[in-house]
Amino acid sequence: MGLALRNITHNYGDAAGNVLHNVSLEVLSGQMLGLAAPSGAGKSTLLSIAAGLTIPVSGEVQVDAAAERGALTIGYLPQSPRAYADPRLTLAATITAPLSFAQGSLRPRPKRFSRQLATACAQAELDPRLLGRKPDEVSDGQLQRALMARTLITDPLVVIADEPTAQLDYETTKMIFSTLCRRAEQGAAVLVASHDVDTLQEYCTSVVGLDQLGGS
Repeated sequence: MGLALRNITHNYGDAAGNVLHNVSLEVLSGQMLGLAAPSGAGKSTLLSIAAGLTIPVSGEVQVDAAAERGALTIGYLPQSPRAYADPRLTLAATITAPLSFAQGSLRPRPKRFSRQLATACAQAELDPRLLGRKPDEVSDGQLQRALMARTLITDPLVVIADEPTAQLDYETTKMIFSTLCRRAEQGAAVLVASHDVDTLQEYCTSVVGLDQLGGS
């Protein structure tokens, strides 16, 4: 087992009822599982729970014993890069922030992690000449490449990607899915959600619909 969600139920405390009801799934180490669902079905909520960003009403998230060292073993790639990236930080600071935080610093210090930064940028095919720029100075595709580098810089055992290629061009989409696929081949458990079933089927080990996992 790499990542398992057991009997996840969640709602937002209103009359609309549960967003997720008794949902379970498992992603093995070395597997890339595609989660297909239309917008509004609850897949983003489920991935946020899997990443530890949202606490479910009930149910539990389990990871391998080897992954219980801390949050750095889970990499999260968001759907909306501009909503996720701090506009005050350069791309270099954004990418290396998880490493700085792990050392107890609230202030990113990219110069300390130049080797890891170079490796992550190469994996994400991000032009290093962009590292001194801020989010509003790069394109959506370039920013998502930077967040991909941030996701990979900690060498995570679990990678969770929520609609990572929404509204991106073909080349960036291909790079992101190929990189996620390579990460799975290196032994990580990768969970990626998308409404693009064809792309999921092209790259993922297997694809499952949210409605097959216990209800939504």
